[in-house]
Amino acid sequence: MAFLHEPFPKATAWISANSTEGERAELDEYVEVIRYHLALGSDSERSASDALRPKQWGISHTGDPVYLLGFDPSNVVRHGDITIREAGTVVDVGLQFRNRALQLGLDKDSVRWGRGNKESPLRARLRKSGTPADKALMGAIDALLNSIGLHLLHGYRHWVTHRGAPRIRLEHSLAEGIPLGAEIQTEADDRHRAWLIETKLLTEIPAAMRIECYPFVPPVQSVINLTVEEAPEDIEIPGVIHIGKGSKNIEIRDLTTSTGTSLESIDAFTAKNPILREESKVRVAGEDLASYKAWDYIHALLFAMQFVTEALRGNWDDCLARALADRGAAQAPEAPA
Repeated sequence: MAFLHEPFPKATAWISANSTEGERAELDEYVEVIRYHLALGSDSERSASDALRPKQWGISHTGDPVYLLGFDPSNVVRHGDITIREAGTVVDVGLQFRNRALQLGLDKDSVRWGRGNKESPLRARLRKSGTPADKALMGAIDALLNSIGLHLLHGYRHWVTHRGAPRIRLEHSLAEGIPLGAEIQTEADDRHRAWLIETKLLTEIPAAMRIECYPFVPPVQSVINLTVEEAPEDIEIPGVIHIGKGSKNIEIRDLTTSTGTSLESIDAFTAKNPILREESKVRVAGEDLASYKAWDYIHALLFAMQFVTEALRGNWDDCLARALADRGAAQAPEAPA
C-alpha cells in the first residue's frame, strides 16, 4: 500500500542505495510492519469520527422528532482505542527498525528506550559508541520520547491496556428522538430538508455525548465562543476567522486554538497551551478520569496520528540517515595509494 507520508524516507533511501539485497529485504519487512500499523491507526481514527455521523435516520409519522437507526455511540471509543494502540506500536516498531538498520545486535525483547538509572541497552549502545552521529540520534530519540505527543499517547495506551476502559455518557437519551423544530418541519424541498436534518444531527449528537477516559486530550491556548447577530465592523480573530462588517447570524462554539506541534517537549507545549479540555473528573474503578466532549476526543485521536506520522519523517529520520552514512563511511575500504 502506498502512503502519502512514507516512514523514514531518508534512511530507507540510504539503505536502498548502500545495502545488500538481503539486508534491504529484511529492513523492508520492518517498514511494511510500520506501514500496516500506520494504516490501521489512520483507518480507525477516521472510523471513530465517522461513528458520530449516523448513516440512517427516520422521521416520526407526526413529522417530528427524528430517530437514529443503528447508531451505537460506543463505536467512537472502540475505534479510538485501536487508534491509540496502533499509534503507540508505530513508535515501538520504529525503534526496532533503528536497531536492525544500525546493526546494534540487540534481540527484539531488549529494544526499548529508557534514561537515567533505567537506561535501556539501545540507548547505552548509542551513547557508548561516541560518534557525533550516534550522539545526535540519541538526542533525537530522547527529544521524541519527552514530547507532548508521546507523553499523551503512552499515558492513554498504558491505561487502556492494563487497567481501564473508556465509556460513553449521554447527557440525554438519543433513543428518544431529536426534535427537528418548525424550520425543518416546514421545509418544502425534500433534498434541502434532508440536508438540514443531517446538519442538525451532526450538531446534536456530539453535544449529547461525553467520553470518560484517561486525560489525554492536548491542552489549548484558548477556547472561543462567539455570537454575532450583525457585525458592526470587521471582526478579526487572528489565525482563526475574519468576520466582515454586516455579517449576520454567526455563532461559534468551543473553537479551540493551540500553538506548537506534537513534537515539542511536554513543558514547552503546555507552557504555551495551558487550558485543559477536561470538563470534569469522574471516579471510575478507583481512578480519576476526565470527561470530554466528543469532538475534543476525536481531535485528540487526530493529534496522535499526526504525531507518529511526523515523528517517522522529521529529525528522527534525519539523524538515523546520518548515523547510517557514518557507519557506511567507516566500513568503506580505503582507496589504494
